[in-house]
Amino acid sequence: MELVTVYIPTYNRSDLLARAILSVLNQSYTEVEIIVIDDNSTDDTYAVVQDFIKNDLRVKYFKNNENMGACFNRNLAIRLSTGYFLTGLDDDDYFTADRIEMFVNKWWGRDKNVIALYSNITVKEFDNFYCKRTYPEKVNVKSLYIKNDVGNQIFTTKEYLNSSCCYDVNLKSCQDLELWIKLLTKHSFSSFINVDEYTYVLDKSHPHERISSSSIEKHTKSINYIVDKYNIKGLDKNRLISQVFTYDVRSIKLSYLVKHVLLSFNLYIYLRIIKYYIFNKKSR
Repeated sequence: MELVTVYIPTYNRSDLLARAILSVLNQSYTEVEIIVIDDNSTDDTYAVVQDFIKNDLRVKYFKNNENMGACFNRNLAIRLSTGYFLTGLDDDDYFTADRIEMFVNKWWGRDKNVIALYSNITVKEFDNFYCKRTYPEKVNVKSLYIKNDVGNQIFTTKEYLNSSCCYDVNLKSCQDLELWIKLLTKHSFSSFINVDEYTYVLDKSHPHERISSSSIEKHTKSINYIVDKYNIKGLDKNRLISQVFTYDVRSIKLSYLVKHVLLSFNLYIYLRIIKYYIFNKKSR
């Protein structure tokens, strides 16, 4: 059995972190390594993780001396990992017990142009209220320009995800989307495929920031950075830019939305924003 590294960046969420770690330790596939990167938490995160380490050496813990940000922490975990496979987990989310086993089994039977796997997710909106989010069977770089239908986690190997191909620390948002584009651009004619099971639980039931106009500006800067970095042009560029307004679009001030849509001077973006404004549900 090949070792699977699960990296978990964390900051001041010790109770949620404990649930995340347990969900990995309780996997049906037992050859796992958990790397927790603590971004200088001030709560009892250290003590919580040490309790796990005392009972299970599969858990490893590293703490920064200052806040370094999510991308730095994920990259550090990737560098420290010893597994053949790599996947991530946010500290406020958790795995179903069969997630890793499903990924490993799917990996060995995949087509060779498939360089990563992902899954559908269950969203915990409130206590005891869950909904399903279903993603397409396959994504490639072109489809990612339209929408990030992968989510925020993939399952792959260190052949693909490593210190020379990892998260961009210059980004304040859209870091996962940028990395997926990077991987699929670097490996021509490649794709990611969906294991078509709901094996990741995304928890929105705890207090979290709402999307605001200021964060939309942050997303705009990130998307423009990605456009410039990969020299994305034409319809692909317009498709990517329109993603900015998919983040809980109805919470955005209408005046802000109209201003930025009009500044795009592009009919395609006008039509997509109208669609998002009418049909889009809140997303994380």
